Amino acid sequence: MAGRLGLCVRHSQKLLTNFRHLQASSRDTLQSPIFHPHLGRTLCTTKADTQDDIKTKCVRLEERSLVQVAGSDTIPFLQGLVTNDVTCLNFENRVMYTMMLNVQGRVLYDLLMYNLQRTPDSPPCLLLECDHSVVTQLIKLLKMYKIRKKVDVSSVTDEYTVWALLPGTTDPPAFVSDSGISVTDPRLPSLGNRVVLKSGTNLVFDCVEGTLEDYHTHRYKLGVAEGVNDLPPGNSLPLESNIAYLNG
Repeated sequence: MAGRLGLCVRHSQKLLTNFRHLQASSRDTLQSPIFHPHLGRTLCTTKADTQDDIKTKCVRLEERSLVQVAGSDTIPFLQGLVTNDVTCLNFENRVMYTMMLNVQGRVLYDLLMYNLQRTPDSPPCLLLECDHSVVTQLIKLLKMYKIRKKVDVSSVTDEYTVWALLPGTTDPPAFVSDSGISVTDPRLPSLGNRVVLKSGTNLVFDCVEGTLEDYHTHRYKLGVAEGVNDLPPGNSLPLESNIAYLNG
């Protein structure tokens, strides 16, 4: 049994190494020779010569909702409740991936945390992006630990919308404004940008509309789990969910 297990592990490592080499080679723009039958000589082509411009896809993530945590004690309050270092979420670092665990150390909720501070001196105001089906449970859990902390926890699902910008040949824009925030996904840059906009605000960017299937397909190809369907509350362990590789 041990010998078979070792063989499986080595085989998996070899496949992973090959896959990484394939990813690296697909990103290369080095010239590759192509033989032209009419000219009788070798020509060179690049990725730009053989591939049309691919536009960014914008996908409205209706499966994701937002909970707001605001107040002077926001950072110390969340610091002991999630897996990541919340003190690193500041005016310059606007987004963070993290998880909340139960007392057995198993995953309850996967979260993306956004810092909406307009100035370094303004009171902390964070948005916690979670699966839309667990908003009520998340708020209840946060309020249970609130005690005397100076924080306010509330659902802002109706006030904001969540979008994913799947990368094309041009990088999606990053911004922070009164209307929302657009940042590179902290889990993997290959996931593109995460955008949170106030309800009624339109995306102002040259992109094409994508579907939830496009987003999930892109995410699964990168091995990123998200939401209660992939991470049933109380079942999986953080390391089984690639939390270390996803900066969580």
